Amino acid sequence: GASGMSVAVGDPLPMGLMGRISFDLLVDGKPTPIATGIKVNSCVFSSGEFKIALQFTGLDPAASGALTKFLR
Repeated sequence: GASGMSVAVGDPLPMGLMGRISFDLLVDGKPTPIATGIKVNSCVFSSGEFKIALQFTGLDPAASGALTKFLR
C-alpha cells in the first residue's frame, strides 16, 4: 500500500521497532529503487511464519510517487 507493506519472515520482530528497508518496484517497465524508514505495527504467527506489518516513515516524494504509480 501507499503507507506500508506486509512481509513474511522466519523470526518475530517487536512492535514499535524502527528501521530502514530498501526494495525495487517495477514502474513503467523500469526497476525503481525505494528506500525508506519503517516501523513494525504488528507481528502475527501464521502458517509457519511471522507476518509483519510495516508502516513507512519519512517516505520521500519521489518514492511516494513511484508507489502511487505502482499501485494503479
